[in-house]
Order: sequence, then C-alpha cells, then structure tokens
Amino acid sequence: MAARVVNLVRVDVPRNNVELDYKKIENLSDNPSELATVLGISNVINPNVEYPYVLTQVAEKLGYKYWSHADKFLRQAGEELGMNIKASDNKYHLAYKSGVKSITHKYSDEVIKLLKDVKKRNGQEKKN
Repeated sequence: MAARVVNLVRVDVPRNNVELDYKKIENLSDNPSELATVLGISNVINPNVEYPYVLTQVAEKLGYKYWSHADKFLRQAGEELGMNIKASDNKYHLAYKSGVKSITHKYSDEVIKLLKDVKKRNGQEKKN
C-alpha cells in the first residue's frame, strides 16, 4: 500500500490534494478513531473559522460597500499570481456545497491581506 499514491477527490467542489502518512496507516491499531484521524475525517476544516468571510465582507474590510470591488481586486491578484483564486480551494478561498445545488465561496484573512496590497499598488488606499 505504501508504494501507491492515492488522490482523494471531492466531486461537488474544486479539488484539494490529500496527503497520507503511510507510517501511521501501517501502525494502526483496532481503534476506529485513529483510522478516522489518519483519513482526515476527524480534522475537517470548519469554513466559518478558517474562511470566515463572504465576498461582501471582504469588500467591507477593504472599505467598500459592494462585493464587486473585492471581486475586481481578486481577479487582478489572480492574474498577478498566475491562478484563478476562485477556481480551487487554496489559502485564500474555499468553496463548499451549502445546499442541494448551491456552492458558497468563503475567504480567509490571507485574501484580505493580499487584496489590501493590490489596492495599495493601485493607489486606492483611501476608503471609497
């Protein structure tokens, strides 16, 4: 088993890589909670803790009333980083299924720092 690479994939939202510690897997006891920890089941990210903001709240942190201002900076930051920030789960953004057909996009404190830098480089330090 240690010679194989496993890539666990969520099908409802963008993908995350999952790293497994094969030493822990090889030394598992009969305790089901240890297996859950190894598989990452017991350490699930709470999007409201790690990613507490929706885009409107990000805009408010930047001094704007509407989400579209933050979205503009988000697109610019993505171009500068060479990635679409909203297309995958990363340190700035997390998408999770919040209903039967709906996806909620949440943002971290890291994205606020990033977008404040973008705003500053654009010469828009003052609140609008």
